[in-house]
Amino acid sequence: MEAVSGICTHQGCKSWFDQSVDRLRCPCHSTSFSPAGMVVTHALPIAPKPLPHFEVREKNGVVEVLAPEST
Repeated sequence: MEAVSGICTHQGCKSWFDQSVDRLRCPCHSTSFSPAGMVVTHALPIAPKPLPHFEVREKNGVVEVLAPEST
């Protein structure tokens, strides 16, 4: 299983899920991402990078997101 980050790759704004159009939306620059993390729309001169993916596992009924260690 995989999950995508909810943090926009442009300036680190927290995205929200717009269920009506099945998109993650960044409130900072009108960028939207698919649930798979790909850029769908943006109003920037250059498209931001796709959202990073994280491994997910279920362990004893708890969902764990395995994020990389920060450096």
